[in-house]
Amino acid sequence: MKKMTLISSFYGVEPQVACIKEFFPSSAVILAQKPKRGNTRKAEALLKKSIGHIVDIKWVWLEPAGDVASIAKKAIDAMESEHKRGQDLVINVGGEGSSVPLALLLAAYTRNRIIKNVVQAPRNGDSVIHLPKVGFYLSKSKRRVLDALAGDSDNISELAKRLGKSRGLVYVHIRKLEELGLIDKDHNLTDAGKVALL
Repeated sequence: MKKMTLISSFYGVEPQVACIKEFFPSSAVILAQKPKRGNTRKAEALLKKSIGHIVDIKWVWLEPAGDVASIAKKAIDAMESEHKRGQDLVINVGGEGSSVPLALLLAAYTRNRIIKNVVQAPRNGDSVIHLPKVGFYLSKSKRRVLDALAGDSDNISELAKRLGKSRGLVYVHIRKLEELGLIDKDHNLTDAGKVALL
């Protein structure tokens, strides 16, 4: 039986404990914004004292004003590292008031094939809510168009020529990427679009 790692945004001790009770992970990676005050550090000490002897806890400290793509990159790095260690992955995407839960969820979309469960544990510590595993599921062509749009060019004729596709096909891909929320109406990548390329 594989061992499990919980990768979670931090929004209190109770949600972490609820996930640990539900899944019995051998390790946890907790993504948290660097504390401005001592509350997060107190929670870190409480978790270590209460469950640190059962679960190996690693904290990933994030800059308070970190953008979604950079946070998602750290989450993806943690997912891939734990997966390489042979761990099953459970992702807990709870919390509010910061970009960490969103970044973690988007990161899970990019690596949905290596994730066993995506959950949200309520702040009060009640049982976890199981969420569907979804992904970006971009075809190679759509990914190439998205990657090309990450550059500075949004001229469809120029993109079509560079990608070796017809203008009509490139336009269809652009329209679909916009519908998916990966680009805006001006063909700029959204936060989700930036994460999809990670």
